[in-house]
Parts: sequence; C-alpha cells; structure tokens
Amino acid sequence: MNTKSLMKYIASQLPNKGTTLNWIIRGEAGTDEIDENKNLIAVVHCNKQEEIIFRNFTYKLDCALTGQILLNALTPEQIDNEVSAIFDTIADYVMSLKYTDCDGAIVMEGKCGNVETATEELYYVFSIPFTLFAQF
Repeated sequence: MNTKSLMKYIASQLPNKGTTLNWIIRGEAGTDEIDENKNLIAVVHCNKQEEIIFRNFTYKLDCALTGQILLNALTPEQIDNEVSAIFDTIADYVMSLKYTDCDGAIVMEGKCGNVETATEELYYVFSIPFTLFAQF
C-alpha cells in the first residue's frame, strides 16, 4: 500500500457516500485517464507526506480533492449546489475515518479544510484540502 493506492481507494468510496452521482472521481489520475469531456471531474491526490513516527511507517498526508465544472454547463446556483454536495461528501467521509482499514492502510484520523475556488479559462475549479494520519 502506498499513497497513490490510498487515494484511489478513497476516490472509489466517494460515489457510495452522499450525492456525488454526477461526478467522475478518480484517485491520482494521470493525463491518460482524463476524458475528452472534462466537466464534473474530481481527483483525489496527495500533495505532501511527512513521516511523523520515525521508522513506524506513520505519516501525515496533506491531500486534496480538486475538481472542475464547465462554466456554461450549469447555472451559478447549480455549480454552488454541486460543490457543496461534493464538499459534504468528502468532509463526512474523511472525518469518519478513525482507525479505519482502507484497503491495507490504517487511517487513524482525518481532517477537512475549507473549499478554495477560482475560475480558469472555461472552468470553475475548486480544491478541498484534507489531512490524513495514516500507517502503511
């Protein structure tokens, strides 16, 4: 188990939680995995890992769920609803991970940050940072 596998596992769990049925959610997606239609795509990824218990394979993982919505595909209200729904889903899931076996990694605790938003070219983009404390 490594961080890439953990991110893919978390991404696979999110469609089963909350109201994220319209989203394509991937873990640590490479460029070959992105579809032609880039609307309602979100990726769970790890930005930084820090060993917090030396030689015990226990890490603090700084992660994020980033996503994008085509600006003309939805109204501003629909965009807000979609982002709120996916935020609620990831926040509830991450904060529910207390000493949970996530397909080989034990997540001891998860914390979720606030949504960061912007517009880039044709897309409304957002990032939801979260932190995991995990043992591999």
